[in-house]
Amino acid sequence: MKKYIFTIFLTIVGLQLMQAQDDPFIGYFENKAEEFSLKIDKTPKNDYSCVLHLQGNTISFTGTKILGMISGMLTFQGQSLSYSLSKLLGIYYFTLDGTSLVVEKGNPPTSKDSPSVKKDANQPDALWEKRISGKKLIYLYNSSGFSDKTVINLYSNKTFEGSLESVSVSQLGSGSTRNSSNGTWKINKLSNGTWLDLTHKDGSSESFLLEQRQAGNEINMNGKRFFVTELN
Repeated sequence: MKKYIFTIFLTIVGLQLMQAQDDPFIGYFENKAEEFSLKIDKTPKNDYSCVLHLQGNTISFTGTKILGMISGMLTFQGQSLSYSLSKLLGIYYFTLDGTSLVVEKGNPPTSKDSPSVKKDANQPDALWEKRISGKKLIYLYNSSGFSDKTVINLYSNKTFEGSLESVSVSQLGSGSTRNSSNGTWKINKLSNGTWLDLTHKDGSSESFLLEQRQAGNEINMNGKRFFVTELN
Protein backbone atom coordinates (compact mmCIF):
# COMPACT_ATOMS: atom_id res chain seq x y z
CA MET A 1 0.00 0.00 0.00
CA LYS A 2 2.78 2.43 0.93
CA LYS A 3 4.58 1.59 -2.30
CA TYR A 4 1.38 2.30 -4.25
CA ILE A 5 0.89 5.71 -2.57
CA PHE A 6 4.56 6.61 -3.15
CA THR A 7 4.19 5.72 -6.84
CA ILE A 8 1.12 7.98 -7.14
CA PHE A 9 3.02 10.80 -5.41
CA LEU A 10 5.93 10.51 -7.81
CA THR A 11 3.55 10.46 -10.76
CA ILE A 12 1.81 13.66 -9.60
CA VAL A 13 5.15 15.42 -9.04
CA GLY A 14 6.36 14.28 -12.43
CA LEU A 15 3.22 15.58 -14.14
CA GLN A 16 3.59 18.95 -12.41
CA LEU A 17 7.20 19.23 -13.55
CA MET A 18 6.24 18.31 -17.11
CA GLN A 19 3.48 20.93 -17.13
CA ALA A 20 5.93 23.59 -15.95
CA GLN A 21 8.45 22.61 -18.60
CA ASP A 22 5.78 22.50 -21.33
CA ASP A 23 4.26 25.90 -20.50
CA PRO A 24 4.31 27.62 -23.92
CA PHE A 25 4.47 31.08 -22.38
CA ILE A 26 7.72 30.62 -20.48
CA GLY A 27 10.76 31.65 -22.50
CA TYR A 28 12.08 34.33 -24.82
CA PHE A 29 10.04 35.98 -27.57
CA GLU A 30 11.16 38.52 -30.15
CA ASN A 31 10.38 40.48 -33.30
CA LYS A 32 13.67 41.91 -34.53
CA ALA A 33 12.07 44.16 -37.15
CA GLU A 34 10.19 46.07 -34.43
CA GLU A 35 13.07 45.97 -31.89
CA PHE A 36 10.88 43.85 -29.60
CA SER A 37 11.90 41.18 -27.12
CA LEU A 38 10.05 39.67 -24.17
CA LYS A 39 11.38 37.30 -21.49
CA ILE A 40 8.85 35.49 -19.30
CA ASP A 41 9.48 33.37 -16.19
CA LYS A 42 7.15 31.72 -13.69
CA THR A 43 7.10 33.15 -10.15
CA PRO A 44 6.67 31.26 -6.85
CA LYS A 45 3.13 32.69 -6.71
CA ASN A 46 2.34 30.85 -9.95
CA ASP A 47 1.96 34.02 -12.03
CA TYR A 48 4.35 35.36 -14.66
CA SER A 49 7.29 37.77 -14.42
CA CYS A 50 7.88 39.67 -17.67
CA VAL A 51 10.67 41.92 -18.95
CA LEU A 52 9.90 43.73 -22.19
CA HIS A 53 12.40 45.56 -24.43
CA LEU A 54 10.56 47.71 -26.96
CA GLN A 55 12.12 50.41 -29.15
CA GLY A 56 14.77 51.32 -26.59
CA ASN A 57 12.47 51.03 -23.56
CA THR A 58 12.78 48.35 -20.84
CA ILE A 59 9.56 47.56 -18.97
CA SER A 60 9.07 45.07 -16.12
CA PHE A 61 5.59 43.83 -15.22
CA THR A 62 3.64 40.74 -14.18
CA GLY A 63 0.86 38.78 -15.81
CA THR A 64 -1.66 36.05 -15.17
CA LYS A 65 -2.97 33.28 -17.40
CA ILE A 66 -6.62 33.81 -18.31
CA LEU A 67 -8.51 32.03 -21.10
CA GLY A 68 -5.33 30.43 -22.40
CA MET A 69 -3.26 33.62 -22.68
CA ILE A 70 -1.00 35.81 -20.54
CA SER A 71 -2.58 39.21 -19.89
CA GLY A 72 -2.45 42.24 -17.61
CA MET A 73 -1.51 45.93 -17.58
CA LEU A 74 1.81 47.68 -18.17
CA THR A 75 3.05 51.27 -18.31
CA PHE A 76 4.58 52.45 -21.61
CA GLN A 77 5.67 56.05 -22.25
CA GLY A 78 3.60 57.26 -19.29
CA GLN A 79 0.43 55.45 -20.37
CA SER A 80 -1.23 52.48 -18.69
CA LEU A 81 -1.97 49.94 -21.44
CA SER A 82 -3.52 46.49 -21.53
CA TYR A 83 -1.46 43.67 -23.05
CA SER A 84 -1.71 39.98 -23.81
CA LEU A 85 0.47 37.18 -25.17
CA SER A 86 -1.49 34.49 -26.97
CA LYS A 87 -0.82 31.48 -29.15
CA LEU A 88 -3.03 30.63 -32.10
CA LEU A 89 -2.33 27.77 -34.54
CA GLY A 90 1.29 27.68 -33.42
CA ILE A 91 1.85 31.43 -33.86
CA TYR A 92 2.48 33.79 -30.93
CA TYR A 93 0.86 37.22 -30.84
CA PHE A 94 1.74 40.05 -28.48
CA THR A 95 -1.09 42.59 -28.29
CA LEU A 96 -0.62 46.04 -26.76
CA ASP A 97 -3.61 48.39 -26.51
CA GLY A 98 -5.37 46.59 -29.36
CA THR A 99 -2.35 46.43 -31.70
CA SER A 100 -1.03 42.90 -32.35
CA LEU A 101 2.51 41.91 -33.26
CA VAL A 102 3.65 38.47 -34.39
CA VAL A 103 6.56 37.26 -32.25
CA GLU A 104 8.79 34.22 -32.42
CA LYS A 105 9.84 32.05 -29.51
CA GLY A 106 13.53 31.26 -29.42
CA ASN A 107 16.75 31.55 -27.49
CA PRO A 108 17.84 34.85 -25.90
CA PRO A 109 20.85 36.52 -27.54
CA THR A 110 24.30 35.83 -26.12
CA SER A 111 27.16 38.28 -25.75
CA LYS A 112 28.40 37.16 -29.15
CA ASP A 113 25.13 38.14 -30.79
CA SER A 114 24.43 41.61 -32.00
CA PRO A 115 21.78 43.09 -29.64
CA SER A 116 19.87 44.84 -32.39
CA VAL A 117 20.18 45.84 -36.01
CA LYS A 118 19.74 49.49 -36.85
CA LYS A 119 17.23 50.12 -39.56
CA ASP A 120 18.43 52.07 -42.52
CA ALA A 121 15.36 51.21 -44.58
CA ASN A 122 11.89 52.49 -43.80
CA GLN A 123 9.92 50.32 -41.39
CA PRO A 124 6.39 50.76 -40.01
CA ASP A 125 5.91 51.62 -36.36
CA ALA A 126 2.68 49.94 -35.25
CA LEU A 127 2.45 51.69 -31.87
CA TRP A 128 2.75 55.20 -33.30
CA GLU A 129 0.33 54.32 -36.08
CA LYS A 130 -2.17 53.17 -33.47
CA ARG A 131 -1.58 56.38 -31.53
CA ILE A 132 -2.43 58.87 -34.30
CA SER A 133 -4.47 57.01 -36.92
CA GLY A 134 -8.00 58.41 -37.09
CA LYS A 135 -6.99 61.48 -35.07
CA LYS A 136 -6.90 65.25 -35.49
CA LEU A 137 -3.54 66.93 -34.81
CA ILE A 138 -3.72 70.60 -33.81
CA TYR A 139 -0.88 73.13 -33.41
CA LEU A 140 -1.59 76.57 -31.91
CA TYR A 141 0.73 79.56 -31.64
CA ASN A 142 -0.02 83.09 -30.41
CA SER A 143 2.44 85.96 -29.92
CA SER A 144 2.29 89.79 -30.22
CA GLY A 145 -0.65 90.08 -32.56
CA PHE A 146 0.19 87.00 -34.61
CA SER A 147 -1.50 83.62 -34.40
CA ASP A 148 -0.94 80.41 -36.27
CA LYS A 149 -3.16 77.34 -36.32
CA THR A 150 -2.31 74.10 -38.10
CA VAL A 151 -4.80 71.23 -38.30
CA ILE A 152 -4.00 67.80 -39.78
CA ASN A 153 -6.71 65.17 -40.03
CA LEU A 154 -5.19 61.68 -40.30
CA TYR A 155 -7.83 59.27 -41.55
CA SER A 156 -7.63 55.53 -40.94
CA ASN A 157 -7.54 54.87 -44.72
CA LYS A 158 -4.10 56.59 -44.80
CA THR A 159 -5.34 59.83 -46.39
CA PHE A 160 -5.08 63.24 -44.74
CA GLU A 161 -6.49 66.73 -44.94
CA GLY A 162 -4.49 69.65 -43.60
CA SER A 163 -5.00 73.38 -43.18
CA LEU A 164 -2.78 76.27 -42.07
CA GLU A 165 -4.38 79.53 -40.96
CA SER A 166 -2.29 82.58 -40.01
CA VAL A 167 -3.75 85.79 -38.62
CA SER A 168 -1.84 89.03 -37.95
CA VAL A 169 -3.14 92.14 -36.20
CA SER A 170 -1.27 95.48 -36.03
CA GLN A 171 -1.91 99.22 -35.96
CA LEU A 172 -2.02 99.17 -39.74
CA GLY A 173 -4.85 96.65 -39.77
CA SER A 174 -5.30 92.94 -39.79
CA GLY A 175 -4.88 90.17 -42.32
CA SER A 176 -5.18 86.46 -42.61
CA THR A 177 -4.04 83.69 -44.89
CA ARG A 178 -5.29 80.13 -45.18
CA ASN A 179 -3.76 77.22 -47.04
CA SER A 180 -5.09 73.70 -47.32
CA SER A 181 -3.85 70.44 -48.74
CA ASN A 182 -4.62 66.74 -48.85
CA GLY A 183 -2.89 63.53 -49.78
CA THR A 184 -1.63 60.37 -48.11
CA TRP A 185 0.27 59.69 -44.89
CA LYS A 186 2.42 56.92 -43.43
CA ILE A 187 4.58 56.21 -40.40
CA ASN A 188 8.27 55.34 -40.91
CA LYS A 189 10.70 54.17 -38.25
CA LEU A 190 14.31 54.96 -39.05
CA SER A 191 17.50 54.64 -37.04
CA ASN A 192 17.14 58.29 -35.97
CA GLY A 193 13.51 58.11 -34.85
CA THR A 194 9.92 57.63 -35.95
CA TRP A 195 8.56 59.99 -38.61
CA LEU A 196 5.17 61.00 -39.97
CA ASP A 197 5.46 61.40 -43.75
CA LEU A 198 2.85 63.44 -45.64
CA THR A 199 2.69 63.19 -49.42
CA HIS A 200 0.62 65.96 -50.98
CA LYS A 201 -1.52 65.64 -54.10
CA ASP A 202 0.94 67.83 -56.02
CA GLY A 203 3.71 65.30 -55.36
CA SER A 204 5.56 67.28 -52.69
CA SER A 205 6.18 65.75 -49.29
CA GLU A 206 7.20 66.68 -45.76
CA SER A 207 8.27 64.72 -42.70
CA PHE A 208 7.74 65.26 -38.97
CA LEU A 209 9.79 63.64 -36.22
CA LEU A 210 7.35 62.17 -33.68
CA GLU A 211 8.05 62.33 -29.95
CA GLN A 212 5.77 61.49 -27.04
CA ARG A 213 5.13 64.23 -24.47
CA GLN A 214 4.24 63.64 -20.83
CA ALA A 215 0.58 64.55 -21.35
CA GLY A 216 -1.30 61.72 -23.01
CA ASN A 217 -3.08 64.02 -25.49
CA GLU A 218 0.07 65.81 -26.69
CA ILE A 219 2.94 64.90 -29.01
CA ASN A 220 5.92 66.73 -30.50
CA MET A 221 6.24 67.03 -34.27
CA ASN A 222 9.62 68.49 -35.26
CA GLY A 223 9.78 69.93 -31.75
CA LYS A 224 6.38 71.67 -31.90
CA ARG A 225 3.57 70.68 -29.54
CA PHE A 226 0.50 69.23 -31.23
CA PHE A 227 -2.71 68.27 -29.46
CA VAL A 228 -4.16 64.87 -30.37
CA THR A 229 -7.98 64.81 -30.49
CA GLU A 230 -10.69 62.66 -31.98
CA LEU A 231 -11.93 63.41 -35.49
CA ASN A 232 -15.36 65.04 -35.44
